[in-house]
Amino acid sequence: MIQLPERGIRGNGHMMMMDKNNLEVAAVIQDWLKSKGLAK
Repeated sequence: MIQLPERGIRGNGHMMMMDKNNLEVAAVIQDWLKSKGLAK
């Protein structure tokens, strides 16, 4: 589980990819995928 407020990303609901800061959320997810060897 990734705690977005701990990473300085606030104000998200349950549909994170529809919020205005969806690019910030996507970057966190991309970094997590890279750390698991699941993305380049």
